[in-house]
Amino acid sequence: MSRRNPFVLILAAACVALDATGCAVIGFTLGVVEERASNNYDTLHVGQVGELEEGDSVSVTCDSNAFVAGEYIGLDHKPTEEYRATFAAWQMNDSAGLLLPSLGDTVVVQRTSPLRANVVGPLLGFDPGVICVRVGSDIDMVRVGDVRKVAGGPERVITGESLRNSLARGRIPFMSTLLVGIGAKTFRIALYEVSEIQKSNPKGQSWKGLLIGAAADILILAGLSSSMSGGFMGGK
Repeated sequence: MSRRNPFVLILAAACVALDATGCAVIGFTLGVVEERASNNYDTLHVGQVGELEEGDSVSVTCDSNAFVAGEYIGLDHKPTEEYRATFAAWQMNDSAGLLLPSLGDTVVVQRTSPLRANVVGPLLGFDPGVICVRVGSDIDMVRVGDVRKVAGGPERVITGESLRNSLARGRIPFMSTLLVGIGAKTFRIALYEVSEIQKSNPKGQSWKGLLIGAAADILILAGLSSSMSGGFMGGK
């Protein structure tokens, strides 16, 4: 992937941040971009999302070239209608012929250890390193390293090895939604739309930016207070 002009990144990040909550968020976002410009970050592909920790400063680039920088909140594992549609479209055009069961089909996940019971239930989807099956009212996330094969009928069987390789290469759309916080707002980004994640390392620059933004907020508020005799100005 080609490197983007850091000034373009700064402008895009600032616009997103301004729409979100104002100067303090711009400070936070520019702190993230400052680290990107100085190469003080780790680049992760979407399959490595499990390496992120809550509170990490991240910038996320999507396949559409949309860009969001903020604080990593976590993953929402609930499948969406958009994911189901995306998976169905991918399955129809799957040139590799993986023979995966369709979402909603009852599957039998056979584990590598004969001492562990099979997982049986409707297939919900796939995430990095796991297959997600509904068991009762819960979501059972089975590690693909423990899977011998997945069967959704006699014509829909995939071995654990093929499943592991396909997930590792990002060939199967991922189910979960990535949550990124910018100020008081939370942005939801489908994992199957993510092309790259960059994690700031360390976090210091982002917090420095946040302090600069907060100071700017204070100055702006002070200016408004001294120039206005009364009234109230609300925001979004």
